[in-house]
Amino acid sequence: MKAMTINRALCVLFGILLIGGAFIVPRAYGLQKLPILLLLLALPLVDLFSKKSSVGMARPILFFSMFAAINALALSVGVLYGNPDQAIIDGLRLGVIFPIVIALLWTSLADFNYGKYINGIVELAAICILVIISLGILQEIGVGYFYSETFLEENSLRVGLHEGYLQVTSHNVGSLFFIAGYLLYYVVANKREKMNIRSVFALLCTLLAAMLSGRRALQVAIFLAPVFLIFTAKIFAEKKFIIRRIVKLWLIVVLGVATFLVYLFLNGYLYVDDFVERFTGLFEDDGGARTSQAASLFSAFLSNPFFGSGIGGTTDVIRSDDAPWVYELTYLQLLFNFGIVGVALFAVLFFSEIWRIGCNARCSHMNYSIEVKAMFSGAIFLMFGAATNPYLGSFDFMLMMGIIPFAADVRCGRRRLQVRGVT
Repeated sequence: MKAMTINRALCVLFGILLIGGAFIVPRAYGLQKLPILLLLLALPLVDLFSKKSSVGMARPILFFSMFAAINALALSVGVLYGNPDQAIIDGLRLGVIFPIVIALLWTSLADFNYGKYINGIVELAAICILVIISLGILQEIGVGYFYSETFLEENSLRVGLHEGYLQVTSHNVGSLFFIAGYLLYYVVANKREKMNIRSVFALLCTLLAAMLSGRRALQVAIFLAPVFLIFTAKIFAEKKFIIRRIVKLWLIVVLGVATFLVYLFLNGYLYVDDFVERFTGLFEDDGGARTSQAASLFSAFLSNPFFGSGIGGTTDVIRSDDAPWVYELTYLQLLFNFGIVGVALFAVLFFSEIWRIGCNARCSHMNYSIEVKAMFSGAIFLMFGAATNPYLGSFDFMLMMGIIPFAADVRCGRRRLQVRGVT
């Protein structure tokens, strides 16, 4: 029993470190994260050999196995078309090996008490990301020296000072999609009478970090938050007063942001013309931006509409000399690489999980925790962000997406249905 308790404690500790690292420093420090990941995958073996292991989570394993199988199909098409060897190797790692590892990891974390820890992890991540971005901006304008060149390179942290706006490129800006979706839903849909001040503060940090980052897709996602939050509320069959809260929160956020922007405009910190041009430029072509990718990817898709080009296919638009087969428009690239057949399989896989969650939520004995609902909301925000950024090609962001099959994995009991790992 003592060994079992130590094993669970280690699993919780390593789970916190791995999930926290995925939020705060995604796509960075892979060598440092690898031992933690390996230990998490190894710990369930102790229970297995001691004959005290619990039943694994069938839905995440099935989901990621199917995900890997679809990627394996696209890899086969890529090999058939003679796509670059490095692209095939990267596709094998990202599309087959990573999903299998994540499925095993979710099984390892099956008994992880998310309701007790995940909220604190997300709140801490929001504050840390704001601090990292703020110090990066201060260093860029010469106020101080906070980061070494090694740190900047590892986290891809760069600050651009432009007329009318800032632009921060950093891997952890992508985490803000998930964090914003999580905290917005957690704050607005929490049925507890007492407001969680820490969560509200973390939400304000997230909104400020989103503004400072200059990431247009993130700012648009926050503006469209009611759509994603109401979708999540509908999936989980929330009461009507929750939806009314969502609309009220959105109005407060929009009013607050608008007031802050007016203050900046009136004091000469921002210029209206430059600010408007910044957002309208999202839809303009500069000879190699996303609109060029969209036209090129769709045109190439029409050449092989059913099974696509396979993983590793390229078009006449090159965004990276090191990896010319990688594009920012995730879903158009999926259509180009996987074709109609592959995209249809992905759609069936994802929507079947969402449909199952909706069915479970409408069961009279179902009791999803607020943390699971908020994590689902975060995953929806991240999926929106992935439309114009290649987030889903990362282990850390794929780990965040695992909440969808996790939420669909329930255990049927005579007394009630319960999401495994959440009490």
